[in-house]
Amino acid sequence: MVPPKEKIAAAIRAMKAIGIPKHTVKPVLKNLLIVYENNWEYIEAENFRVLADAVLDLQESKVDEQLKNESYKDYVSVTKKNHNEDEPMKKKTYNPQIVPGEMRPLHDVNDITKGEERVK
Repeated sequence: MVPPKEKIAAAIRAMKAIGIPKHTVKPVLKNLLIVYENNWEYIEAENFRVLADAVLDLQESKVDEQLKNESYKDYVSVTKKNHNEDEPMKKKTYNPQIVPGEMRPLHDVNDITKGEERVK
């Protein structure tokens, strides 16, 4: 049986080989050890593929979160630019009677005689 320190070192070396730094690998590896109840079999399989996938998923979710935060910041800055400081900001409410671009029927929907074609 290989000691855990050597397994950790092997995992870090495998991730370093694909360009993932040690400081990124360690917390993800700790989490995987908790998830798999310290069973290294799943983590070591396919040259630490589970670990690599978990690290890449984490990095992807961080990028998504950053983009989401940046677009929210952009929205807030544009909203503030378009807002007149003398007026209080009002919450826009939904009015079902006035909907821009709404399609309206050409005739009364309840009148079933309109729009019928006669078939001979």
